[in-house]
Amino acid sequence: MHSKKLFLLLFLSLAGFVTSFGAYIVAANLPSYSKETGAGLIAIGILIAIYDLAEIILKPMAGVLSKKIGEWTVLRLGLMLFLLASGLYLIIDPSWLFLIRWLQGAGAAFFSVMSTTLLVRYFIDRKGMALGLYGGFKSSGYVLAPTIGGIFVYFHGFKSIFILCACVASLILILSYVVRPPASALNDSALQKRNKKKVGFKSLVLSIKNKETLPAFLIIFFNMIFLGAFFGFVPVLLSSKGLGPAKAGIILTVNAVVFLAVQPLLGRLSDTMGRKKLITAGLILSTLSLCLLPFLGSPFYIGACLVLAVGIGCVSPLCDAFIGDVSDEEDLAVNLGISGAYRELGEMVGPVSMGFIGQTVGLSTAFLFVGIIGAGSLLCLRFLKEKNR
Repeated sequence: MHSKKLFLLLFLSLAGFVTSFGAYIVAANLPSYSKETGAGLIAIGILIAIYDLAEIILKPMAGVLSKKIGEWTVLRLGLMLFLLASGLYLIIDPSWLFLIRWLQGAGAAFFSVMSTTLLVRYFIDRKGMALGLYGGFKSSGYVLAPTIGGIFVYFHGFKSIFILCACVASLILILSYVVRPPASALNDSALQKRNKKKVGFKSLVLSIKNKETLPAFLIIFFNMIFLGAFFGFVPVLLSSKGLGPAKAGIILTVNAVVFLAVQPLLGRLSDTMGRKKLITAGLILSTLSLCLLPFLGSPFYIGACLVLAVGIGCVSPLCDAFIGDVSDEEDLAVNLGISGAYRELGEMVGPVSMGFIGQTVGLSTAFLFVGIIGAGSLLCLRFLKEKNR
């Protein structure tokens, strides 16, 4: 791969990393905020959800806005908003953290959608590979943020993580002016001319109802419910099976590594094999693992955890690549924005469902229920129609 394209790929993948890093570095350290301010569990729950809520609402809007002012412009606006929001927490009363989290989520919505859109545009023939690498970088933010944030909070206090967020966003913003997109790719000005007569919200409604992309949107939603069970409740399940912190930590670390590694590998494989076959395999593995996991003894449940990591890891980037395959150039950003909204919605619904069912009827039943409900994603495969890439 040409060095300029490699730099562009790494830059856009780092933008994805900032999205998840910004979400989880604060969410994982909200107990420290609670100690400093006296905020209760309800406030902590709202603070976690409000970031995702901003992304659910604004990701489709980012796609619409990009049709008017350009994708690179929206990406930079998102980074600026995230940067300013992070810095604002340093000078205002901590009780305004609700506003800060909403603004951070709004900024992340903008540059997250645009980074995936630009990846599809610039790597049209290798979008599976590009989105797989992007997914690996983004997922590493989920894994690294709690640890890095915990270290910063321990030594420098809760406010220090907002300084870190601002620094990371500043770096990516600067790089956005250094990177040079390939001249052969369709540029922002060309897209704006094509979209000049198009009505933004009309295209949004049409994209939501599009029968070509809707099955992929729903599969992404179910996959994120699986992800909520994977990251949020597999640790609880391992503890219920009698594993101590050390053994459980090793298993979870291996799971995280597998989850990160399979995304670029299967993304690249999908460029030659096709998306649908691998998406199907991933959904089957995830559904079976979730249903069987709580009922397996040692060491079989360890293997089921790894299979679940593989299944979840392959679906999300491949669905985005599929959306890139079937989308017109003018509607790509809007479609990926809607895809992002479904992703965030699933990420919110998953842990809430698992927690409610687990507390009501038991954790084993919660895994089984989510697995059975998630099997509905297999029905969507019937309507997933691939196009020649």
